[in-house]
Amino acid sequence: MNLKEYHLTDHYRERRQERGIIQEVYTAKLALEGYDAEEVKAKLKEAIQLKLNQSLKDIESQGSGERVASNVFKIIKVFSPVVVRDGKEFITNVKINTSKQTSKGTVQSELLGNLFVCALRGNSLTTLMLVKDNENLEAKLKDHAQRIAGSNFKVVVADTPTPRVQFDIEELMEGKKIELKDAGVQEKDLPYKVRTDYRQGANLVHDEYGTGKIVNTSSGVKGQPNQQGKLDWVDVDFGKPFYKGGKMQRVRRISNVYAKAYWLDKK
Repeated sequence: MNLKEYHLTDHYRERRQERGIIQEVYTAKLALEGYDAEEVKAKLKEAIQLKLNQSLKDIESQGSGERVASNVFKIIKVFSPVVVRDGKEFITNVKINTSKQTSKGTVQSELLGNLFVCALRGNSLTTLMLVKDNENLEAKLKDHAQRIAGSNFKVVVADTPTPRVQFDIEELMEGKKIELKDAGVQEKDLPYKVRTDYRQGANLVHDEYGTGKIVNTSSGVKGQPNQQGKLDWVDVDFGKPFYKGGKMQRVRRISNVYAKAYWLDKK
């Protein structure tokens, strides 16, 4: 065997062809706000697919550099996609198709997860899997190894960090941000409780961050909306410190905030 490259088993090739095609991408609505959601998802799907193709090609050609016993099974973490918007990361899941053989024939199904992994048997790649990054990889590998090798096997799951690949929404969309009103925004779809005004000291209830105190706004401490019924931004202290720009911060800036007045002339 050429130790510079892994051997690709027939089963791996089948799984790569089947599970290596991303069908759908799912991420937080907050990450898509201000863009055409379907266009963002299409570009995101394409970007993740390209990264997956390249990552698998790199793994297949790298090899282990040493001979490994054929009864030893290992996991290689490929990567976990993460969407980034305004410096904040959002968990991103993908959907793929898969199949399995049963007494009734081939059964097709779907898998949802956020971490691609490859399984190795000795120096051979045996399968491609999509899992959730909090799943028990050792249990998944044991199940796979048992189907292939029966009872004579050893599993090795190294405690290595999960490779996280970031996909920045602004970069993907290349400045194609739109006004939310053009997308037919509805009050119920916004990630915060809409107020008449956003005066300093008032509460802002946010789906993700919880309840916080308004510190300042683009229209000053009174927080009155403009003629379009909006504010460019509202600064809120949610009482939960977070790390950004190399330092700990408490105040989050919520951009493009809608007030009740926005819908007055639309009813």
